[in-house]
Amino acid sequence: MQISALRKLLGKGVITTVTGFGYRFTLPDGAPAAKPTEGPPLPDKPSLAVLPFANLSGDPSQDYFIDGVVGDIINGLSRVRAFS
Repeated sequence: MQISALRKLLGKGVITTVTGFGYRFTLPDGAPAAKPTEGPPLPDKPSLAVLPFANLSGDPSQDYFIDGVVGDIINGLSRVRAFS
């Protein structure tokens, strides 16, 4: 969707252009801000999930390569002290 169409849809002053950076969404004067919701407590240590890759080649014999890439990523991340 184009910015001009979004501006028409959302109204004047909701999307402003920031020269050299892009666009910014702003609340019109007097509009209530959304209340933050509370989620579960954050863990003491950072965490990261490595998701499996999809075999886009269509060749089932290449599944070993995909598993190896995921294994290498997990192995490399296990060496980072912040994640251990």
